[in-house]
Amino acid sequence: MPGAMTPRLKQRGNELNCDLFAFILALQLPGPDDVFAGEAQAMPFSILIKAPLLAFGLFCGAAALAGEPPAGDLRNIQNLSGCFRVTYTFAEDGEHDAFAKGRPLGPITEWVGYEASGDGAVTLAHASFNRQGQVVPHWHEIWRYHMSSDTWTQEVRRGAPGEEEKELRYRCTAPWLMNRWQCHAGLTPRPFRDSGAPFGFDRSDYDRLERENILLVTPKGWVHNEHNRKMTESGAIAAYELGWIVYERIEDGECAAAADRFPRRTPQP
Repeated sequence: MPGAMTPRLKQRGNELNCDLFAFILALQLPGPDDVFAGEAQAMPFSILIKAPLLAFGLFCGAAALAGEPPAGDLRNIQNLSGCFRVTYTFAEDGEHDAFAKGRPLGPITEWVGYEASGDGAVTLAHASFNRQGQVVPHWHEIWRYHMSSDTWTQEVRRGAPGEEEKELRYRCTAPWLMNRWQCHAGLTPRPFRDSGAPFGFDRSDYDRLERENILLVTPKGWVHNEHNRKMTESGAIAAYELGWIVYERIEDGECAAAADRFPRRTPQP
């Protein structure tokens, strides 16, 4: 319906605690000068009534245009960080399901650090632990907000932030809608689980993964849902795959060794 507010606009309005539409309506209500037309004191009294509303509206408008990411979006990204018990499930064809019986992985303990940089980007460093309890950097992601489109780009790279070996795996841009982020990343490199990983497979029947990610985030953890197509170089579909990765939040103390290396510097409330 033309002119209707989208869920995204409603979310932004709630986060800013400023209802611009109500403000505009308030300005158009009859003022004392409309009721008592012709009286000498009418105009000054009207200004006294409407000036605070105008100042409030300008403040809200400036906040909306200042380029600050929505508070709800930042909370979602902050809730991606912390200490988690992670379970991986990938379903494909009954033979290459990961991690099916005989090829178990998990649940594993994973730490996700949080670091905001001066340019507004947020880096999340993922690290797990080997059998000796040593910290093993897994991958990292960088989130950047785009004011013009009210969207976020997620950039996923191998390894730890700052390492030379930080190959770009994929990047994808989409808006957060409440606590959900869905993005089609297009063709991406074949994942480690299908490239000779000890817990996975060494596949040669496909070359690239056409990936769609859905994140659903809560304070108690989050789910990463994948809708994938495994593609050959010629563009043929070798297989369809669904992924379901559950991050269950546990006490940060269980990830203390990784937290020392990759701090979680989330803003304090």
